[in-house]
Amino acid sequence: MQLTSHRVKTVKTSSLVAQRIGDAVRMELVHQGKPQTALARAIGMDQATLNRRVKGVTAFRTDELQQVADFLGVTVGQLYEGPRRVGIDGDQVADGAA
Repeated sequence: MQLTSHRVKTVKTSSLVAQRIGDAVRMELVHQGKPQTALARAIGMDQATLNRRVKGVTAFRTDELQQVADFLGVTVGQLYEGPRRVGIDGDQVADGAA
């Protein structure tokens, strides 16, 4: 029984991380004025698959996340931090605020 409750907690945590990363990708796309279709083409991913990743329904694989970070000009670490971006002067700016 302990194993099951631990597993549920792990799945919930993984889901939260996937959602946070998806939010970061979406916010950065909006900030840069780039459509999801451009990202999907650039990384060779089907639009429907990318949509599930951005919504946090399915987590990005490590190699996909690196491709996304490269496309957006951010680090993978910044995507893991959630919907934050680096401002023009290099300062961290929260939730798309300029």
